Amino acid sequence: MREPTMKWYFEPRRNDDRNDDRNDDRADNGRESAAGQISLPAAVLERHGALMLDPGKAAAIPGYPPPRSTAYRARTLLVPPYLFRNPDFGQEVTTVLGRVGMHLVVPGQDQRGGSGQSLMDRLPRPAVLVPVEGAGLPPVVIDAWVALQALRAAGATGKHRALTDDAVRTISLEHLLVGSPASGPAYGGGSGLTGTSGVTGPGCTDSYVFSGGDTRLPVAVLLPAPARRTAAECSAAYGRRAVIAVVDTGMRCHPWLNVKAKPGGGYETEPDGFVAVDHDLQKAIYAEGELTANSGDRPRHLIKHPWDTPVTADPLIGELDTDTGHGTYIAGIVRQIVPDARVLAVRVMRSDGIVYEGDLI
Repeated sequence: MREPTMKWYFEPRRNDDRNDDRNDDRADNGRESAAGQISLPAAVLERHGALMLDPGKAAAIPGYPPPRSTAYRARTLLVPPYLFRNPDFGQEVTTVLGRVGMHLVVPGQDQRGGSGQSLMDRLPRPAVLVPVEGAGLPPVVIDAWVALQALRAAGATGKHRALTDDAVRTISLEHLLVGSPASGPAYGGGSGLTGTSGVTGPGCTDSYVFSGGDTRLPVAVLLPAPARRTAAECSAAYGRRAVIAVVDTGMRCHPWLNVKAKPGGGYETEPDGFVAVDHDLQKAIYAEGELTANSGDRPRHLIKHPWDTPVTADPLIGELDTDTGHGTYIAGIVRQIVPDARVLAVRVMRSDGIVYEGDLI
């Protein structure tokens, strides 16, 4: 039986007319329609060490909104590093989490540095939950939601010097963010390629031919790249080129984007080309993920470079993942709409469409 497909939900557009819409049934219905993430395939959750929060079964405490369905990583919490500058905070966290059999490890705390005043020191970053060590202790299921609720309950008591309610409210789950695949009716007609050939189960052509949906076919656009001004012309017209960050799966080669394949693998950009990458930024994302993984967060799939190289979730089949080429697709849209701009490609999304919230931060 096939896995359920991924589902995406979008927050409706707010009423922009600034009128009081409390009596507008349409406005109320719009707000109520954003129900949150309902499901992800079990294979995706397992691959990324994640769980689905079930509001009907989730632990809850007074003083916080009722839990809503979401996908989150089981072994991590997002915690601002500056909190641990206070030794009392770390000790109180250890005591509280010890009651539910868990311990919080802050990856590379000494290497991160910071005075508590810098932006990076105040942004939440992944901290890893591990079992409390000790002979004779019972086994424990590591669950970030249970740990977060334990910290919230302790903070609400007002009995801790450092683990206050205000401090705990800066701690959160590390959510799984999900991108929508770049797919559409690339091919139509009455042939077997439209999904009418009886193909119903997963197979090596499943991305391209499947029942009840659009086909996913490789397409080459045989058109010249949209006209683009030179750097000197942009400087005269605008002062400099506009830069648009595409925070996505990274880039693949394409003549419109001035990204070329390198012999032996990988890609490279051209000077003043349409796409640029920031290798230092990508190294920082990788280094942070590596610190977290080495502290016990497994599995944590690391973003190693800015390029969207082919990836398959099932090497035995060799089928490309759902979102391979997503960033290239988005950059191509930008090239058509604002060709004088430049895209800064930042890779945080894996080829299966999953983004770890810590990587994005």
